[in-house]
Amino acid sequence: FAVVAEEVRNLAQRSAVAAKDTAALIGTSVEQSNHGAEVVVKAADAIGQILDIARNVAGNAREVTT
Repeated sequence: FAVVAEEVRNLAQRSAVAAKDTAALIGTSVEQSNHGAEVVVKAADAIGQILDIARNVAGNAREVTT
């Protein structure tokens, strides 16, 4: 019985370590996902600004050619 109890303790310890490691990985994944979302928002804003500038240039080009 002592051998079984020791194995159960070892398994419990390994399970606790695995749970902590998993929690850390999940935390890192969440942080990286949040950062990725911020990058996407900034990229979308930059693309919007580029489109505005392109429309402005196109309008100016039309005025010059007429």
